[in-house]
Amino acid sequence: MITERINQDERFETLSFSYHAVTVVYRARVSLQIKACDKGDSVGKSLEETTIPQTVWPAAYPASEKLIDDSSRIFGGRKIKVLEIGSGTGLFGLTAAALGHKVVVTDTNEVSLALLAMHPQVAPRRLRWGNDDDAAAILEEFDGPFDAIIGCDVFYFSASLRAGMKTVSRLLRPGGSFLLASAVRSDEIEDEIERIPETFSAEFVVTTKEDIQCRGGPYPGQVHTKNQFRHVLWMELQRR
Repeated sequence: MITERINQDERFETLSFSYHAVTVVYRARVSLQIKACDKGDSVGKSLEETTIPQTVWPAAYPASEKLIDDSSRIFGGRKIKVLEIGSGTGLFGLTAAALGHKVVVTDTNEVSLALLAMHPQVAPRRLRWGNDDDAAAILEEFDGPFDAIIGCDVFYFSASLRAGMKTVSRLLRPGGSFLLASAVRSDEIEDEIERIPETFSAEFVVTTKEDIQCRGGPYPGQVHTKNQFRHVLWMELQRR
């Protein structure tokens, strides 16, 4: 039912992101207009009250470009098993799939999961950060920990960062890579993200940390402007 509602909603469009020889087709919300819905309409409530995972957030574009540009270095020329946390519309994960990797995309939001289920090249699953049962189910279904975990614009608060890093640690194999792209919006979250190497030093070592710029664009369906964030921080961490 939710997929049908999305397909009938003019605020959602099928978009195409192209960079170099890679093209990714995805579906996302392109308007932040809110509509009234009936009190008992649970699907309508999800569509109107949880718009964050329905749109493509700023870091997804430069992060996808970075993944394409540096794929040989990042993945060592191998096709590997990848999990994306906080997938939303899934652009980052779909880019990894377009590069030939086996990708599991995850979220908790039912609209996001419906959007992700429209793409047969990825496997959408529900994953609540810090929830051991969700992590265990994914490990069992996909034959153990992942070679790489990726995330774009996923950490906004200290509590979510701690829960997210706990989940990454649980699902990433020793020696595996966590690729994190974050559009920095405040001093607090910038400090939290910058201190990830120190805070989680017992489990991770940083191999790369840099600011990245948008190399392509203008981007399809972009509803969040560059003025809403300071810069995009790219970080690669290796699981000890």
